[in-house]
Amino acid sequence: MRVLLIEDDPDDALLMGEYLQDAEIEGVELIHADRLEQAVRHLAEHSAAVDVALLDLNLPDSRGLATVRAVVESASDVPVIVVTGLEDEDMALAAVNSGAQDYLVKGAVDEVVLRRAIRYAIERHRLERERARLAAELSDAQKMKALGLLAGGIAHDFNNMLTVIIGHCRLVRAEVDATSRVASSVAAISTAGERAAELTKRLLALGREELVAPRPVDANAIIGEVHALLGKMLGEDIRLELDLSEALWSCRGEKTQLTQVLVNLAVNARDAMMEGGTLTIETSNRPLGGTAEAAAQDFVAITVRDTGHGMDAETLERIFEPFFTTKERGVGTGLGLASVLAVIKRLGGFITVSSEVGLGTRFSILLPRCEDLPQQLTPPAAQATEGHETVLLVEDDDAVREFMAGVLEGAGYRVIAAASGDEALGRLGERVSPVQLLVTDLVMPGMNGIELTERVLRRSPQAEVILMSGYASDALLRRGMERGDFRLLEKPFDGEALLVTVRETLDRRASASGATSLGKPTPLSIVVVDDDPLVRVVLEASLQREGHEVIVLASPEEVPGALAGADVDVVITDVNVPGGGALRVLELIRAYVRGGERCSVVAISGDPRVGERMLEAGCDAFYAKPIDVGELSAALLSLTRQPAGARDRSALAGPAS
Repeated sequence: MRVLLIEDDPDDALLMGEYLQDAEIEGVELIHADRLEQAVRHLAEHSAAVDVALLDLNLPDSRGLATVRAVVESASDVPVIVVTGLEDEDMALAAVNSGAQDYLVKGAVDEVVLRRAIRYAIERHRLERERARLAAELSDAQKMKALGLLAGGIAHDFNNMLTVIIGHCRLVRAEVDATSRVASSVAAISTAGERAAELTKRLLALGREELVAPRPVDANAIIGEVHALLGKMLGEDIRLELDLSEALWSCRGEKTQLTQVLVNLAVNARDAMMEGGTLTIETSNRPLGGTAEAAAQDFVAITVRDTGHGMDAETLERIFEPFFTTKERGVGTGLGLASVLAVIKRLGGFITVSSEVGLGTRFSILLPRCEDLPQQLTPPAAQATEGHETVLLVEDDDAVREFMAGVLEGAGYRVIAAASGDEALGRLGERVSPVQLLVTDLVMPGMNGIELTERVLRRSPQAEVILMSGYASDALLRRGMERGDFRLLEKPFDGEALLVTVRETLDRRASASGATSLGKPTPLSIVVVDDDPLVRVVLEASLQREGHEVIVLASPEEVPGALAGADVDVVITDVNVPGGGALRVLELIRAYVRGGERCSVVAISGDPRVGERMLEAGCDAFYAKPIDVGELSAALLSLTRQPAGARDRSALAGPAS
């Protein structure tokens, strides 16, 4: 233990040294300073090397409480004990209120008192710092909750307006000369609308967990695609350099979100290099992560560094806070780096940052390595969007409804437009022939989109359904997911996105009927064990949509009852579900499954690093969250078709195992 003794009296300093030696504190190292200025300088240079400071109140260059405040402010991470000849309760209370951990009177100090005071001071100081850290985390969580409520409150109406703005811009651009000033102005309006839509998505993504669908990706290919865009954004005074590894591994990612991460980092770098400079993007392989946090597996590193003005330590500590910005009011939102951190965390990665004032900043992103080859980043083929079917369109916003009706009618569809659920049902009752497609807003006054869907399908059971939403509550989405027969179209969207979604949804019926003639896969009886209600909802509805029978449970102790009441093929369990986790589920299955025929067990987790441990414990497969249910369903069918005892334990690798 390293003790800084701040004492100007040589005799008292010698006596305190003897007490420390007799206090039976292991490995005591005494550092002596006889003036405040000397102590403050030592703490500024070596505070990390000091465990506790013993402080006399009255020194040649400082007296009283000013001495305490000066030491506490110079090293907030070092606990301070006042040791003085002044026996004064008011002064003792004032010293503690100024940041001291204890107040000892010299005449009452011996080795026992000193040992106890030092140990208590260090522990109290540690607890205070931990409490401050937890309070800061709670404040952040409350801020994020408030942000989610704010975003949810404005997103629906805001995205309605953006749908009209962006949609009509696309229609106008198709009608005017591309080289005219009108086309240029319309393009600028459209770009502003798209930026506003992106800001809304960032708010929603920060305010609540956003489900992403990571895949094996080639980071070099994504950087190559965004290279031209970044070059235009940076301008002529900033040079963009790429240093990409030729033998880069595949990594866990999602193209759109990684593109947004790179754009956000590039924008920050540009704003830090107003007089010009260099932005460098590097990629490399990092076996076993290369850091203490990421030491359990291999990672792909993406490094973005600039030669800008850099950041001081205080700014560096706050850059990932929502709404924190160093830019002028109205220039920055303070959401860019917060959204970057949220994306990287959801992908199972890490991000670190280092910076030095005057030299620049370096961001390092670590994404988990994937053994699978990345999907090819090829543009989608042109798709036919015309049709002749009858569409029931229900939207309470007049401008959005008129825009959508115009787009659909222009593509050949017969449109029945209504402003409410009641009006839609009335219009539907006037018809003899059924409608082929219902397109309805999810959130509307009176009857919402889910209730309308249920009533329309009673009259037109063969109709396909598209639900539109700028923002919807979890409860409403759950009801829609339980139906399992809809497409979700997120606002804002343009005419092309609307037509593509409509055509794909209508064509799904034809392809589904074709698939039926070939025979459907045998449905499975599946038990899902997860304490997160949203995960249970998603897996239940999605697996039912794949044709399986699903039982959802919140605790391992419910498993025996489920096994006793059904012939279960597969149990899917969260690794860390309360009540013993996946290991407890395995134990209960081994004890309760009848006739010795053990069902398959699949472990799932948001931490891909636990996969190997779960396989070794006896699970048949492991899958990392977030889950592609289509892939999961196919893998479950493959897994259950294998003979008992001969199952391939790598059948479910998941996107990040």
